[in-house]
Amino acid sequence: MAGFSPVIGKIFGIPLQLHWTFVLLLIFSLISPALFAYIVLLFAFVTIHEIAHSVTAKRNGIGVKRIVLYPLGGGSLIDMNKVTPELEFRISIVGPLSNIFMGGILGIIVIFLPSGYIHSFVQLLFLVNILLGALNIIPAFPLDGGRILRSFLQSRYKRFRDQSDATFLVSKISSAFAFGSFALAIISLFLPGPSESYRFLLSFSFLIVAFYIYAGNKAELYSSYANKLADRVKIGDILSKDYVLVEGSDPVSELHKYAKDGVLKPVLYKNSGKYFMVSKVQISLSQKRSSAPKISDFGTEIPALSHNPSVKDILNAIWLEQAPGAVVLKGASIRGLVTRQHLEYVLALHSSQKL
Repeated sequence: MAGFSPVIGKIFGIPLQLHWTFVLLLIFSLISPALFAYIVLLFAFVTIHEIAHSVTAKRNGIGVKRIVLYPLGGGSLIDMNKVTPELEFRISIVGPLSNIFMGGILGIIVIFLPSGYIHSFVQLLFLVNILLGALNIIPAFPLDGGRILRSFLQSRYKRFRDQSDATFLVSKISSAFAFGSFALAIISLFLPGPSESYRFLLSFSFLIVAFYIYAGNKAELYSSYANKLADRVKIGDILSKDYVLVEGSDPVSELHKYAKDGVLKPVLYKNSGKYFMVSKVQISLSQKRSSAPKISDFGTEIPALSHNPSVKDILNAIWLEQAPGAVVLKGASIRGLVTRQHLEYVLALHSSQKL
């Protein structure tokens, strides 16, 4: 579904991306003008929330690759290998505080406004910010509260100094919150008193929270264990020389030369000092064009690492760039290729053997 997550612009030079769940939520909200207005306001304040995270990270020397916006929060893709528990706490807490701060200002404004449409509109903005701030303090992944709790455990207790141990405990708490939110979504449909539309909106909100926590929690747990396993994997286990380096100016039709037994090897090309990888899906799409496109019309940029990177460095680079792989360089030449699929396979194999 990553292809349905569009980049809609940049803020402070950082690409701003809508996660597909947010896109789906926007489409679904078109069934009701009131619901659509609610989601648009949510989008605006989630963006401000994420800017607070990103600015804090950059001020502490941490580069931010991308901001991804979800329905109840967002994610700033940063190099977590460089983030200490104390810094993770500061980066995490500033998001909810920004929403509570904005909510406080709007609350003061509401007091002095006369009754009417503007009063109701500003009051809604106040409630949305307070709700965002409160929800993100919940100690569950992928909400900020989960990272705040993890950083607190790592800083305060020796048994949780290893991030994976702290992550596992917070993950269990997150699962309980996801289940509780789902139960509340069901209960909300049968509440006596409120109107049917109010019950539906309340139930829908709890359902979104449950799904968001469940999916984000699984991703956070996987990321933590993958990093721990990466320390146990040798670079030789994941590095491959079974790839093809071509000229980007060549026609796509030339790629059939590199198919062995009907299986196409990974295809790489270099353009302006950057490396790109062409997937089988992209090649299949190219065959449907009436013209004969060049290889450089396709492909996804992948990171290039040098100076004997560790497996953890490679894993982190692929995650930060959301890339299908990475090349490892030796001087000006390619030492080998690491595909995301093979890396995940090796990590899964080590997981079954050693964890």
